[in-house]
Amino acid sequence: MASPLYDELAIAAVEMITEFGQPVTVTRQDTGAGGGVYDPETGTVTDTADTPHSSIGIHVNYSERDIDGTNILYGDQRVLIKPDLPIIPRRGDKIAFEDGTILFVEKSMPLSPAGVIVLHEVQARGTLI
Repeated sequence: MASPLYDELAIAAVEMITEFGQPVTVTRQDTGAGGGVYDPETGTVTDTADTPHSSIGIHVNYSERDIDGTNILYGDQRVLIKPDLPIIPRRGDKIAFEDGTILFVEKSMPLSPAGVIVLHEVQARGTLI
């Protein structure tokens, strides 16, 4: 059971992301009912569909002290997304911001004390606008 403190943290996170964030779509490529068919000649899987999920998020630079050149690279972005996102982002998911920024999930770390997702924190790479 969540405590009132976690509920307050979730409310504060949503308020901050709503105030400073922008619309974001996290798109996951799902395989179809047949599980997808891999073509070794082209390296592609057929029978897939992109599933978009919308929320509000922000992207910011990592601080210089966070960039280690191995796990976090120069240019990586820390993405914070409201907890109403219906999926937990995973590696390879595409994140498209309203400003045109396109990023791809490298690592996802939902902040979820006591099992309550307060926000989604994502390490992402891609093209900044």
